[in-house]
Amino acid sequence: MKEKTICIITGCDNGIVRVHRPLNEDNILHGFDKEGQCFETKGGPIQTLLSANVTRFNFNDVLVCDTNGVFTIMTNGQILNRRSICLSKITTQILLRDSADSISIVTGSSCGTLLAVSPYEIIWKCRVPELLKHESQRTTTSITCLHCLSINSSTCETNYILVADSNNCVHLFLNSCLIATFNVLSQVTSMCSGIFLTESENTKVQKHISGNQVAMATLSGSIYVLSNMNVLSYCNLSFPITNIRTLIATGADEVDAILCAGHFNSLRIVQNGVCVTTFNTSDWVHVFAVLKGAGESNLLVLGCLDRTIRLVKIVKNR
Repeated sequence: MKEKTICIITGCDNGIVRVHRPLNEDNILHGFDKEGQCFETKGGPIQTLLSANVTRFNFNDVLVCDTNGVFTIMTNGQILNRRSICLSKITTQILLRDSADSISIVTGSSCGTLLAVSPYEIIWKCRVPELLKHESQRTTTSITCLHCLSINSSTCETNYILVADSNNCVHLFLNSCLIATFNVLSQVTSMCSGIFLTESENTKVQKHISGNQVAMATLSGSIYVLSNMNVLSYCNLSFPITNIRTLIATGADEVDAILCAGHFNSLRIVQNGVCVTTFNTSDWVHVFAVLKGAGESNLLVLGCLDRTIRLVKIVKNR
């Protein structure tokens, strides 16, 4: 959308995208327009959406995926491209940049299809169940979440794709090629990158600690950390976790914190494997985003299942 300020974009069950513009007073953000401006995708219930400048038209596009397997790109309020890319619902999508700064959109579906597209064409496509020959007896494999893992080498940076499925597995892909598979004790629902473990915390896992760490939240309430190609236990919140984000360490902190939402009426912050802060909410937090605030503060936008959106400020304790 052609906006010079931060907006909240929401996707609805009726296929409508709403853009909520900020409400400022003395250049301080106090909230967002409640009603928002509506844009019709002409599709089914929206499953996932992203905002990014993938068309290079000098403003952000809205990337919408729905339950009918339809992928839509909206530019400046207009439908630029709309097409069916799979026969089942699209469950998740991420952005992937290559060394030439070209952007592709990688999507996962409830039938196990992994697909990379540009704004105008399909780049590659594969089905996870067909790549796992020893798992061919399983009738359903749904992709639950995706994550981009950037690994630096001596010559360049390579972006891999972590693909979590409904069979408690996480797969490492390089484009459409399967590199490795990791087994997890529960279904992975969300992933984020950061520095969550250090060598000083646990001598038993020192040899598995690396700079490229990915936290993986699960339906069992456990969070695991993928480090140096090993799955390490991190913490357990006792309730299903559906969404996590990294809260970057500041000041004297050595490790990043993890923002956690799930089947509980709160947003929880976990650091060093311990829940350090809880912010109570009116219902389960369905989705949230982290915005950079003034100084060392962060702003959180929380969307709850009771259809309320809250703006929360996180300030680091001194």
